[in-house]
Amino acid sequence: MGNAVWVYMNDKLRADRNFDQFAAWAKRQNVSHVILYFPKAGLDEELPAVPEMAAFIDRCKQEAMEVHGMISAYMSPPRRFFEPGLESNFAVDWHGCSNRSHPAGGSRYFLDPNKPAVMEMLRRVVKNLLATYPELDGVQLDFIRYFHSSSSITIDTVEAGSDLRLLTQPKLRISGEMGEALYFLDRSQIQTYDPPVGGSQRYFHNYHYCFCDKCLVDFSTAYSIPLSLERPRVVVAQELTSKYAQQWYEFRANIISKAVRNVRDEINRMGTGKQLSATFWYNSPYGNRLTNQPFRTGSEYTDFGQRWDEWAFQGLVDFFCPMNYWLEPLEYGEITKAQVEKIHGRLPIYSGVLTSRDYPSPMDTLDQYTAQAEKAGAAGICFFAYHTWAQ
Repeated sequence: MGNAVWVYMNDKLRADRNFDQFAAWAKRQNVSHVILYFPKAGLDEELPAVPEMAAFIDRCKQEAMEVHGMISAYMSPPRRFFEPGLESNFAVDWHGCSNRSHPAGGSRYFLDPNKPAVMEMLRRVVKNLLATYPELDGVQLDFIRYFHSSSSITIDTVEAGSDLRLLTQPKLRISGEMGEALYFLDRSQIQTYDPPVGGSQRYFHNYHYCFCDKCLVDFSTAYSIPLSLERPRVVVAQELTSKYAQQWYEFRANIISKAVRNVRDEINRMGTGKQLSATFWYNSPYGNRLTNQPFRTGSEYTDFGQRWDEWAFQGLVDFFCPMNYWLEPLEYGEITKAQVEKIHGRLPIYSGVLTSRDYPSPMDTLDQYTAQAEKAGAAGICFFAYHTWAQ
């Protein structure tokens, strides 16, 4: 098997000026595909190539490895989107909060895939990437999906004292050095307000997208389903995801598939013969096994809007790097096998494996993951990321 690896140009890699350590590691790990991350900030406009990126690509090519430029489609927007007048390009969540004002985690900004300016940005970034670095073998689309996360906090207010009223409001804003987050009251248990003796307060925020006016109007038009936008946005979101769930899933998936198709068309238009690949999560929420939650078949479609198997059957992509993280080897192999079978083995799949300080076990059992991937019919494994695997 030939393997793949995601690479971020960090300080450790820069210190290896000739990239000798990386080349030696890649040879030991039988790496055939290098996926090099490029920030969109330098590609949203026509800027010259970054010397160290060009040098790294050249060294990989000398070692007979393919190099694909990876971009995050909708996360980490280019700086110009934060200028006045462009706020509407950010996605709107379940509660009607713009991601521009209320990013998940205080800093995770997400653009609306359905906005023309965002579609044009993605096309331009891909075009500039291949024009600036013509030695690349292709482009990989990361985060070509909707952001989907739910956060909740439970506060014990039995001894809140005079602060009890502050902790029982319909909205709770939490602020810290890394940003702030807005939460909405889900349920409240109060013993008495005078004297102030509380109970348990649960707050939540559903970072589910996109419920902006344009998306709702487009959905209503596409499916001839009348929607009243005068109601609280959370009420509309609840209606869509319950009464019209199947239509809503399809609507969002069509938007993401359209974006993939547009990128494919742009690559073909350039006449470069370059490849297009994509990442996808195996499940939502990701890391479900770490919290003892069951595997949810099809959740990459319902939550993330990724109908990735159709991308394969329609000839839009050339290979996949699914992020099959935080799984024990046996289940990793089962999930990889299901992915290979879902597309009838039509395209190569490099099954992603992650190791980190919090989850070091794959480092010690890599041979088991490799064996499971090969047994499942994958083309190889995909290391995420080089600096976490380097010794």
